Amino acid sequence: MGRKSSKDAILDATERVIRRQGMAGTTLEAVAAEAGLSKGALFYHFKNKKDMLLQLLERYGTQFTALRQELYDSLPDGPHRLLKATVLASIRHPARKSSSVANALTLLDDIELRAKVLEMRKHLFNELTKDSPHPERISLVLLAVDGLWIMDLFGDRSVTPTLQKRIVQELLHLIDEHG
Repeated sequence: MGRKSSKDAILDATERVIRRQGMAGTTLEAVAAEAGLSKGALFYHFKNKKDMLLQLLERYGTQFTALRQELYDSLPDGPHRLLKATVLASIRHPARKSSSVANALTLLDDIELRAKVLEMRKHLFNELTKDSPHPERISLVLLAVDGLWIMDLFGDRSVTPTLQKRIVQELLHLIDEHG
């Protein structure tokens, strides 16, 4: 694995600042200090704080897509392989455990950020349901996975890791049986 780009190092610093200080406390100055750069150096990669957050969301999307492809390639051939890979990637994506995602989502009152998240979700839904005779079944699976993710975001530990693993296995079973 190669050396991280300056932009990735700045996005990593952004995540750390958000995790420590929350979204309101995340300033360009704080990110620059965390990254060991001047504030002006941030402007080489980002127009402003919103641009940095949009690019952070895009990075999460790119990481999700890469993880899903890796899982897809590892699964046996079958009619619901992409949906299974999507479920597994959703559960295993490192950003699930990151409070920075939760904090970033608090900015969804921002029209541009909300539009980006909705665009990503719509693309995923359309990709998974485009040829399906039962989009409602796929929707139920995605809603269950989203529910587990939301529980993680809010720190709800009522679903233990063991129970979560069993839920995911049940979802994969349902996909095979009824997908």
